Order: sequence, then C-alpha cells, then structure tokens
Amino acid sequence: MIIKTNLTRNYVPDWTVLDAMRELIQNAIDSDPEGFSITWDHMSEVVEVKTNTNLPISSLYMGESSKRDDATKLGVHGEGLKLAILILLREDRGPYILSNPYCIVPSFEQELGINTNIEVLTFQALTSGISEEQTIISFTANYNEYQSLSTIVLPKDTPYGLLANHDAGAL
Repeated sequence: MIIKTNLTRNYVPDWTVLDAMRELIQNAIDSDPEGFSITWDHMSEVVEVKTNTNLPISSLYMGESSKRDDATKLGVHGEGLKLAILILLREDRGPYILSNPYCIVPSFEQELGINTNIEVLTFQALTSGISEEQTIISFTANYNEYQSLSTIVLPKDTPYGLLANHDAGAL
C-alpha cells in the first residue's frame, strides 16, 4: 500500500532533528504514558521510540489522527507524526515505523505531471510479520542529539496529560 501526502520536502524548513524527536516523544507519551521507551544504540547510533500500542495505518493520511476523539491528548490534527518523519527523512536519518502488521518506509517521491522538482512525502506500508501490539519508530541520531533529549523530555502534568516541556506556542 502506498500513501502519498501533500507534504513537500521543503515544508517546515526551520525544524531540526530535535524538533522531530520532540514530536515523536510527545506522540509516544500520548499513546502509552506508562509504557513508552526511548533507546539509543551507541554502535549504530539508532534511536528507537517504542510504545505498546499499534499505530493505525489511517494515521498516515493528512488530517487523520487516532487522538481526535480523546480530549486529554494534543495533536488532533494528524500532522505531528508526518512532520517528524519528513524532517528525519530530509536529514537522511533513515526513519521507518514498525507497527503490527506493517513496516512503514517513508520516501520522497517526484510529483508526476508537474514540470518542477517537487517531491512529496510518501509512505509505503509493507507486511512486517510483527504480531505484538507495539509501534517502534527508528532513526539515527548522534550522541549529542540523543543527550539533548533530556532538555525537551521532562514531562509535566497538564490538563491535557503528560507533555514534554517546550516554549509556549512551539509544537
């Protein structure tokens, strides 16, 4: 299955890898507040953000969110995950998502029929063979990036649940 978004490679040009990581962690907190984990392998420099919940394939479509009907969660517009993956892909961090029953591989695809160099974020969902209820989002990050997570991943309790600390107005 191929899911093409309308997000171009150049969208949110000021977002960094840290912004993408912050968004993925916020999604993990919303999805599995007690059971999410973040690991970093120093040999491969691979970060894994893992939850004990499945990511609905519909969450890859623009405007779709599994959080829409839950007033305790932020991010009901369905953009954060897609933006985070876009940034990681743009920065050559090799992101992919494993979630029963899919392995989701993002890429930038040339928009056909347009006489420009516009590339849009596309997801290819392949059968993974994973049977557990879990989602693993994997990408590369260096030691300094991984260490700087401690500055953004200090959850605080709010009326919306646990949120990673960041400036007001920031996603």
